[in-house]
Amino acid sequence: MPRCRHEESAVNVLTQDGFEELARAGERVDESLRLEFLDGKIVEKAAPDGCHGRIIAWLTRLCIQADASWWLYPDQGLRMVATVPFGKTVTLPEPVRMELDTEPLRNWVR
Repeated sequence: MPRCRHEESAVNVLTQDGFEELARAGERVDESLRLEFLDGKIVEKAAPDGCHGRIIAWLTRLCIQADASWWLYPDQGLRMVATVPFGKTVTLPEPVRMELDTEPLRNWVR
């Protein structure tokens, strides 16, 4: 069966901003709904567990040590998409601009 021209030329056009708007709309419908955009697919994200909170607290402490004048809001702010093996150092972009050693995260990720 021949494919239509539209199917052959389909491309992924969902931008980061577009995905974030879609995720916010989903949360308005169901507050427990959390979405992720992985490998070009929208998937439901598992609810954060105790390890998630511990990682946020660890990152907050590191940021305050780097610059005590920062105002930190754990549920908002920096969004960075990167896949880095544990144990590698990540350079966080502006405005944070600090080196982050990912080795300690091994203890909190299942």
